[in-house]
Amino acid sequence: MSLSVLIQKLESFVTNPNIGLPNEIFYFISRNTPLVNVDLLIVDEKDRVLLTWREDTFTGSGWHIPGGIIRVGESAVSRINKVAELELHAEVTIQKGPLFVHEFINKKNSDRCHFISLPYRCRMCKDFKVSEFNESLPDENRGHAKWFEIPPVDTINIQKSYLKKLWNFL
Repeated sequence: MSLSVLIQKLESFVTNPNIGLPNEIFYFISRNTPLVNVDLLIVDEKDRVLLTWREDTFTGSGWHIPGGIIRVGESAVSRINKVAELELHAEVTIQKGPLFVHEFINKKNSDRCHFISLPYRCRMCKDFKVSEFNESLPDENRGHAKWFEIPPVDTINIQKSYLKKLWNFL
């Protein structure tokens, strides 16, 4: 069987790459090419940064900056809006960005090991109260968003130096 036939068969499992890929195909791609993602440096009027808690097979547990992988045919701005909607049930406005380009390479993980990150400084469109947001979530997710004045000690390992760099853009 030729490679082009195999690729056609593989593509038959992809219904709409604009909304995402089946996990097996996504992990195949992420093992073989870097992924481009946006990160939301959401800052409030007190120059605090909003972080969310992540329990993740690939990165472990800890605080991290909200973000998401850009889908094919999707703009960075569209992905930023989708991340705000999906992760925070909120809307953001972009103040500046991308602030810089940051490359993550996690050699300890073969899946999801190489990222090109584009951080954007954002603000919530309206007053965002973490306590109200937390109450609207299922019990196991309550308390997963919090404002920080400095990067927390229990940041996911792969983002520790990244968050320190981001704090320079407050």
